[in-house]
Amino acid sequence: MNETTGVPTQIATPTINELGTFYEPCCGVGDAPTHVITVTPNGNFLYSANNDATVGAYKINTDGSLAHIADLNIGACDTGAITGNDTYVWVTDTCGNTGPWNVWTHKIGATGALTSASSIVLTGVDSWLWSIQINPVANFIYVGDEGGGAQIFSFSVAVVCSINKLGPQLVENNSSDVRDISHSPDGKFFYTTDDDGVVHVLSVDTITGAITELAASPYPGGAGQIVVDLTGSFVYMGDQENTGQIIGYTRDMTTGALTLIGNTTTASGAARAIAIIR
Repeated sequence: MNETTGVPTQIATPTINELGTFYEPCCGVGDAPTHVITVTPNGNFLYSANNDATVGAYKINTDGSLAHIADLNIGACDTGAITGNDTYVWVTDTCGNTGPWNVWTHKIGATGALTSASSIVLTGVDSWLWSIQINPVANFIYVGDEGGGAQIFSFSVAVVCSINKLGPQLVENNSSDVRDISHSPDGKFFYTTDDDGVVHVLSVDTITGAITELAASPYPGGAGQIVVDLTGSFVYMGDQENTGQIIGYTRDMTTGALTLIGNTTTASGAARAIAIIR
């Protein structure tokens, strides 16, 4: 990317996995997890959930191009949302909207290749496991589902390549799904988008992993991907189903509360995925 003009330039030919594609939205209907690739914080590797039995692994070259390492067949029904740190990758697995529902843990090797470490079966899921993200400063993972009363499942990361569920799941206020999750840089809050066109704000106890939804939540928002900027001052989300706009907010860094600052209509009239260049 040109740092003066912001104009991106393609640096390499597209890299594809062994099946010839990255993620394809589930069921061909467009409603699907939005966070289907993850990059390790050290910038060395990229991993993809491939909407099949596999997870793709890629090396990020010094010029930014990708080199495909391998696709690991984890025996999943449908890999969906994905997150990771420099040591592990976690991916959701949803076999239809009736389960079983799993979260898989994978160990990152020295070359970036993955090995399956463990999995945990979730119960009480409404439907698909649509979102997952690890806290940026603490060893806690949060998984969101889709269904009548959208739920967030909380986990601690163990030192033996596994995750442990932290008590009962939280049901979001007036929600139909947990479409995407994004943490604040300090890990004390995270934000979720919703098919109902709102955004939810959750506070996080970074010692215990316990979460609480703000009383003022949800706020008017969108149903696409969501991201908090590096300073923690702003939150942006895509609203692909209602207006095709990118919605922006200022963020109170103490309370986590949001204030709407305006919308920007995209050229294509759709805004499903959104990201901030690091």
